[in-house]
Amino acid sequence: MENPMAYRTILLATDLSPSAERAAELARSLARRDGATLHVLHVNVLSAEQLQYRGLSGIEAYALQVVQACRNTLEDFKDEPGLTLVRAVRNDQSPANAILDYAEEQQADLIVVGSRGLSAVKRFLLGSVASKVVHAAACSVLVAGQDLQEDAKGEGAGSLRRIVASTDLSEASKSGLQQADALAQAHGAALSIVHVMVPPMVNPYDVEIIARRMDLDSGRRALAEFVEGLALRSEATQTVSLGLADQEIVAAAEAQQADLLVVSSTGMSAMGRLLLGSVADKVVRRAHCPVLVHRAQVPA
Repeated sequence: MENPMAYRTILLATDLSPSAERAAELARSLARRDGATLHVLHVNVLSAEQLQYRGLSGIEAYALQVVQACRNTLEDFKDEPGLTLVRAVRNDQSPANAILDYAEEQQADLIVVGSRGLSAVKRFLLGSVASKVVHAAACSVLVAGQDLQEDAKGEGAGSLRRIVASTDLSEASKSGLQQADALAQAHGAALSIVHVMVPPMVNPYDVEIIARRMDLDSGRRALAEFVEGLALRSEATQTVSLGLADQEIVAAAEAQQADLLVVSSTGMSAMGRLLLGSVADKVVRRAHCPVLVHRAQVPA
């Protein structure tokens, strides 16, 4: 029987740098698991249009040489039995736009992008390719962080041993937990489910009073009932905490030394794509491990 959580088409966006190897290994691992077609895309930002604007000569020939060099480098992504690879190079002034356009053309189920190691300050700056893709993609996005680069070339670079999945107990988060469960089953990984009880927006002087009234025991019961209704195959541990969602989710992932953190996000309208500050976006910026932003398809 076909696995409804399986990916059929995976898009790996790579800048061809050594730091992109972590993302490549994760993409290969997922494609092997599901028998998915893996598209490897490199976006060349040195387009003929940009060079023309700078008044350089030999523009078209140079652009063709760059594209061919990129294609040659993509050949380093070796074919392997049982894995269908498609290599592509695009010219565009915006890597994020090119990635999103290609994903839409190929009807990708998952986009895998790398993210360079960021300082504490840079995590809160907007504008990175990964951030733009997370905001605007119609499908799920896996951001393979590079903070743990020592594992990038290791034997287990694409393996998953510990998965942490978050839920706000909403309908939209159900498929995210189911995807985390499917990944845990496929990789033989331990699964932990985290729910954060977020205090309401109140006067700062009233925060402690409100927090004391929020009953963690009732939260644990609600989480247990929610998970039970999903009939997951993994024996998942369950944790409930109180605080800001993104901080508590990342703290749980770090405490459990997660290899993957799964958060759910619904598809956004054109206006919604412009709004910043979502939990998923903040988690991507804070987390030291790869983050799968699972895009739940909620009927309109």
